[in-house]
Amino acid sequence: MTDGERGLLGAAAFVDQHPLVRQRAVVLNWEARGVSGPSLMFETSPNNVALVELFADAAPNSHGDSSLVEFYQQLPDDTDFAKFAGADLPGMNFAYVGDAACYHSPSDDIANPDLASLQHQGANMLGLTRALGNTDLAAHHDTTYYSRTALDPAAAVDPTDAARPRATEVLVP
Repeated sequence: MTDGERGLLGAAAFVDQHPLVRQRAVVLNWEARGVSGPSLMFETSPNNVALVELFADAAPNSHGDSSLVEFYQQLPDDTDFAKFAGADLPGMNFAYVGDAACYHSPSDDIANPDLASLQHQGANMLGLTRALGNTDLAAHHDTTYYSRTALDPAAAVDPTDAARPRATEVLVP
């Protein structure tokens, strides 16, 4: 069992004690609740429109859906993001969830994660980190978002194509 299953103690200590929290940093939380599949952005902080637009533009092959948080909230546990959101920090929560039967099982080990899933999370992490340094995230409303590939797998986007269309569509109210 890891810290995450014991009350999110590491995240709680960071929120309570680390000086970066006072700088109002953006939290990008990366999880795995399986060993494969695309990295899905499934939860955001409130007033998310600037974050979601940044994600859609900066992540090489963004996958996200604002309805996923409804499924996540039915699960019996939280991610570290819960502690950061509770401290009113802006951010996004990501996970890949394919082959979930491997999660917390004997086959949940370093040999089984899909390398493409790890690469997808890493590429999105790098794209977002690079973009966040020059972004004003002031926004006062939420937006709805979805991945085109979730509705039409034929709309999958090649992340190496510089002229690619956005894989995540943002519906701004």
